[in-house]
Amino acid sequence: MKYVQYGFAALIIYFSYGYLEKGLSGYGFDEKTILAIAIGAFILVLGAFQLQKSDLFPHQKMKNSLYILCAVVGGLILFRSFSPIGPVQGQTLELINNSVFEQKGKLTWYIDKETAYDEAKKKGKLVFLDFHGNWSTNCKAFQKLTQEDEELNEALQNAVLYKVYDTSEEFKNYRVDPRFPELKVGLPFFVITDTDGNMLYKTNDYLKTDEMALFLSE
Repeated sequence: MKYVQYGFAALIIYFSYGYLEKGLSGYGFDEKTILAIAIGAFILVLGAFQLQKSDLFPHQKMKNSLYILCAVVGGLILFRSFSPIGPVQGQTLELINNSVFEQKGKLTWYIDKETAYDEAKKKGKLVFLDFHGNWSTNCKAFQKLTQEDEELNEALQNAVLYKVYDTSEEFKNYRVDPRFPELKVGLPFFVITDTDGNMLYKTNDYLKTDEMALFLSE
């Protein structure tokens, strides 16, 4: 029975770390930082458990240890809320012809709509729109796929890439567009248009990379 309990404990830890990783990645933390946070939290709980009086029952000591962890996390959240918010970790914004864009490996993501469509008309390419929220774990997961999925990466290089942040004014305009009711439901959301902005393809499933790549490669 003891080994069964150990097995369940290992499963709980595994799934807990998975949810922690998915949640923190939505706030811009990379894998190494998330692992460091998890290890730090474990050490804090273990230390708090060992430092308590020996006459307490184990479940009471664990309960108190978790309260201490919650207090520390709460304090860090309060501290962060009063601190100036800098750029999102891993986000690089640059200027090209007075327009902001992001360079991710071989992919150039335009932030300005006018510049993106002007570039598309010059090159005769389709425009791939990524409606993005830094809080969305699936948005982060798709950004990772754009670098790791070779087929998708190559297909995206055949298009002009336009990233529409949910905090931008342009996002509000797209959100009231009757062609895109999905934006009222949630993110991520992806659209492919021609150089005049006519919609050719859309999906809110970030895992349909084969479909996206096939469409962009045609």
